[in-house]
Amino acid sequence: DLPLKHATLLWSPFSDLIMFQSITQTYTIRKDGTGLALIPNWPVGYGPSSWTANGNRILAHAQSGGFSQVFSLNPDGTNPINLSSFAANEYHAQWTPDGTRIVYESQRTGRDEIWAMNADGSNPVQLTDTPNNLSSIYPRVSPDGTQIVFSSDRSGAWDIYVMDADGSNETAITNSGPSEQWSSWGPYPALTLPQVSFSAAAYSQTEGVGSATISVTLATTFTLYAAVNYSATTGLAQAGSDFIAVSGTLTFTPGAQTATFQVPLTDDSLNEGPETINLSLSYPRHANLGSNATASLTILDNDARQIFMPLSFRNYLQLFTGPNEQEDNDTAAQANGALISGQDYTGKPDDQNDYFSFYAFGPGPISIDLQNITGSGIQLQLYAGMVNAGTLVRSVASAPFHIDYTGFSATKYFVRIYVNASQNESPYTLRVTYPQ
Repeated sequence: DLPLKHATLLWSPFSDLIMFQSITQTYTIRKDGTGLALIPNWPVGYGPSSWTANGNRILAHAQSGGFSQVFSLNPDGTNPINLSSFAANEYHAQWTPDGTRIVYESQRTGRDEIWAMNADGSNPVQLTDTPNNLSSIYPRVSPDGTQIVFSSDRSGAWDIYVMDADGSNETAITNSGPSEQWSSWGPYPALTLPQVSFSAAAYSQTEGVGSATISVTLATTFTLYAAVNYSATTGLAQAGSDFIAVSGTLTFTPGAQTATFQVPLTDDSLNEGPETINLSLSYPRHANLGSNATASLTILDNDARQIFMPLSFRNYLQLFTGPNEQEDNDTAAQANGALISGQDYTGKPDDQNDYFSFYAFGPGPISIDLQNITGSGIQLQLYAGMVNAGTLVRSVASAPFHIDYTGFSATKYFVRIYVNASQNESPYTLRVTYPQ
C-alpha cells in the first residue's frame, strides 16, 4: 500500500526481487509480494535503471551540476560513483550482460543519442547519429549482448529500431504511424536450471590450519549467473569457541561450476576429540537445490590427550553392578557408580533427580541412552569432573534421549536424569558406553 514515485520498477538479475521507489524512499520486495525491505542508505533522488548480471552494482540517474548524470552504486545504496564525463543530461543507462559496458542516452551533442562506455565511465562512444537533428532514445541491450533496441523519431514519428551492439546495421522494425516507444526485449527461452550442491556430504579439517575450505558445485554449466546462500552453524562444535559461524551468498559466473567459502576454525588447547559443524545451502537463484543441500564439517583435534589420573586407578574402582538404581541418589555426592560400560540400569526418578557416575580412561566417544521414559520436563544431562553450570557438556530435553560426546578428557563423569515431580514417572532404562 505504499505510494509509488514515477520510476522504473527494476528486476534483480535473478528475477527474485523487485526494486521500486515510494516518494523519497527505495525498497525491494520479493516477486510474490512478501519480504518488503527498505534500503536505508539509498540516496534520495537516485532513480535505478539497471542491475548487473552478478547483482554487485546498480546503475541510476541523479542530478549533478544541474544535469541528470549516470551513477553506479552498491545494491544497498552506498558508494555512488558518477560515470558521466560530460556536462549534459545522460540517463536510461543499462549494463551489457557481461557487465563490461554501459549503454545509455546522452544529450552531449545537443540532442538525444545512444552512447556506450566502459563500466568505469571511460571510453564513451556515440552509437547513433540521428538525421535531421532528431533523437534516438531509451536503449535496451539484448540478453545475449549482441544487439540494442531503441526508439527514434527520425521518420517523423516515434518508431522502434534495432542495431548491432557497435551501432551498425540500424533497422526499423515498426512503421505504423502512431508513436511507439519504450521497447524492451522478451525473456530468455525456457531454461533447464542446474542443481547446486555441496561437493561432498562430509568434510574434515584439523583445527590448527586456520580455516576449512568448503566447495559448492553446479551439476552442469549454465549460461547465466547463478547464486545460492550458505551457512555454517553449531553442531557438536560450538560457534564462538570452536569455530566462527559464517553465512553469505555464493555466485557462479556463466560457465563456472565451482565456488567456495571459508569456515574459520579456533585452535584451542582443549582435548575435545572430533566435533562437527552443520553446513547448509538455501535460497537458490537460477538453480535448484541438489541432494547434498546439507553437509557436515568435522574439526579434527590437534591437542594431546590429557590424563588426570593414573591408569592403575581403574583397578581400585568400585563398580556399581545394579541392575536397579539404589536410593538415595538425589545429588551428585550420592551418585550410583561407577557404572559399567554397556550395561543396562533400571530406575524410577520419584524424587525428581537421579545421579549416576562413571570414569573414562581412554580416548573415544561417550554414548548415553535413556529409554522407556515418558512425560514432560524430562532432562538427560552429562557433566565432566563435577556438577555445576560450567561443567555441563551435553543436555537433551526432548526425545530421543540420547547423548554422543567426543570431547574426551580422562576424568569422572556424572549423568543426571531429571523428571518433573508433578507427573507420574515411569521406569526407565539407562545405558552408558564409554572408553576404558
